[in-house]
Amino acid sequence: MKSAAQFLLLCFLLSMTTTMMAQTPQTKTPGTISGRVTAGSDPAAGVEVMLKPGGNSPMSDILQSGPAITATTDSAGWFKITGIAPGSYRILAYAPAHVVEGETNPLTPGKVVNIGEGETIENINFSITRGGVVTGKVTDPDNRAVIAEPVRAYKLDASGKRSSSGIPDFANMWQTDDRGVYRIFGLEPGKYIVAAGAASEDAILRMAGGGGTYYRRTFYPEAVEEAEAKVIEVTSGGEVESIDIKLVAASRSKTFAATGRVIEAETGKPVPGVMIGYGVTKEGSGSFGFGNSATNSAGEFRLEGLTPNTYNTFVIGLEASENYANSVSFEITGSDVSGLEIKMNRGSSISGIAVIEGSADPTLREKLTKVRINARTISSGDNPMGMELDFGGGAGQIVANGTFKLGGIKPGKVQLFANTFMAEKGFSLLRVEHNGAEVKELQLNAGDRLTGLRLVFAYGTASIAGRVEVRGGTLPAGTRLMVRAKREGASEEGFSFGTGSAEVDARGQFLLEGLSAGTYRVTLSVPSFNAGTSEFKLPKVEQTVSVASSGRQEVFLVVDLSKEEK
Repeated sequence: MKSAAQFLLLCFLLSMTTTMMAQTPQTKTPGTISGRVTAGSDPAAGVEVMLKPGGNSPMSDILQSGPAITATTDSAGWFKITGIAPGSYRILAYAPAHVVEGETNPLTPGKVVNIGEGETIENINFSITRGGVVTGKVTDPDNRAVIAEPVRAYKLDASGKRSSSGIPDFANMWQTDDRGVYRIFGLEPGKYIVAAGAASEDAILRMAGGGGTYYRRTFYPEAVEEAEAKVIEVTSGGEVESIDIKLVAASRSKTFAATGRVIEAETGKPVPGVMIGYGVTKEGSGSFGFGNSATNSAGEFRLEGLTPNTYNTFVIGLEASENYANSVSFEITGSDVSGLEIKMNRGSSISGIAVIEGSADPTLREKLTKVRINARTISSGDNPMGMELDFGGGAGQIVANGTFKLGGIKPGKVQLFANTFMAEKGFSLLRVEHNGAEVKELQLNAGDRLTGLRLVFAYGTASIAGRVEVRGGTLPAGTRLMVRAKREGASEEGFSFGTGSAEVDARGQFLLEGLSAGTYRVTLSVPSFNAGTSEFKLPKVEQTVSVASSGRQEVFLVVDLSKEEK
C-alpha cells in the first residue's frame, strides 16, 4: 500500500483545489480527441482514458482535483472523447499495474494536448506493458513485523547507480500492511535496490506525534549502507518474492539527535506548543521534515534520526501569528547536538486593499479572494527549502471586501508576491502602491505596522497560442518543453503555477490562457523536472508579443539546435 504521508499530502493538495475544475466554460465549439491503447501488438480493451485540465505547469497539474472527462477503450483498444472545450489538457491511460511507455514522472502522468475550437485530434496513442512486482516482509531487530513502514524500490542505471529522475521521494513511497508485508507493483523492467525506513537526507514528510519507533533507512536484506544493498532483477510481468528487510533502529545505527528550545526573544520565556521543522542545507537538497512533537511546556524540542549533515531548524505554522522566528543552523558530525535556541521575535505587519484596474465587477472581486498574498523578506536568506513556503508569517488571503493583512513579517527589505494558482485564470498583480506611488520593495523594521497599501491587479481573458519547431537536430528523448510569458512591468509572482506558463504538447503546440492586456516576453525552456536531460542546454528562444485584454495571439517559436549552448 502507498504510505499515509503520501496519501495525506495528496489529499491536502486536492482539498485546496476543488474549484479549479471546469473553469473554461463551454461557450465555444467543442473538440474531439481519439486514439488507441495497445499492449505490445495487441489491443488493450477496457482501459480507462482520462482527460483533465492541465499542461500549465507540473504543480498546477498535480493540484487538479480529478478527471473532467473519461472514456473506456473498446475491444480493439480505441477510445474517443467528445465535447471538449478549447484549452490545455493532460490525457492519460489509467492502467494500474502496467507501465505506460514514455512516462517518466508519476506525479504528472500522461500527455499534454492543446485543443482549439472545434478541433479534432486523432492518434493520441498509448502503449502499455505489464509491470513487475516486488514483495516481501519488513521486520524490526527483534523479528517482529513493522506496520505502516515506508518502502521504496530504486531503479538503477547502466552504471549501477540510482537513476536520477527528479521525482520527489514521496512519489515512490509504498508501505507495509498490518502483517509487515509490502507489495510494489507496476515497476519497469530493470535492476533495483529496495529499502525500508527513512533517511533525513531524503525528501520525506515526517508527521508529528506518531509516537512510534524511528528506523533508519535499511536496504534489502539488512544493509544501512547503500553500497551493501543486494540488487534484484525485475522483469515485465514478473514477481520477485521474499525480498525481506530487517530494519535497524535509530538507536542502533549511526543516526543522531538534535535538541533545543524555543523562547521569546524579548523576555526569554519558553514558547510551548509550536511545531518544529528542519531542512538539509546541502546543495541540491529539497528535504524537510517535522519534529517528533510540538515543543513542551518548557519550550523544548527534539529532532531524531539525523545522519551526518548540515541542517536548518525552524518553527512551522506562524501564518496567523504576529511573531516570526529565524532558523538556526547546526551540523551533525559524529555525535548528538544540544543547546539549540530558536527565538520568537516581534514581527511587522502590512495591510491594505486589493483592486482590479478598470473594473468594479463584484463577481470578479469575489474571485479575487482566491488569490494568496505573500510578503517575502528578501534580505533574510534563511529559507532552507530555497522556495517560499507558508511555514512562517507574511502570508494571507484577500477577504471579501478587498482588504488584506499580513502579520509576522521579518524585518528587512520586503517584496509582495501574488500566488494566483488557486484563483480563476486571468488575474495578475500589476503593481504595489503606497501613498499614491508605485513601490517595488518595502523597508520594514521590527514591530512596524504599515497600512494603506494598494495592490493593483489586472484581469484578462486573452490567450497566446503557438507552435514550436525544432531545427538543426533532435531533442534528447523524453525532453519536455515549457513556454512562459512574463508581462512587462508586472510584479513577480510567488509561484507561476497557472497563468503565464504552459507545456508544449507532442504536436509542438502550446496555449497560454487568462492573460491581461500588455506586452509579454515569451520564452522557451527545459524545466528542472525533466528527467534525464540535465546536461542538455537549450538555445535561447524568446519573442515579444503584445495582446489585448481578450482574443487570441498566434506566435511561432523556432529551436535551432545547431546553436546549442555548450
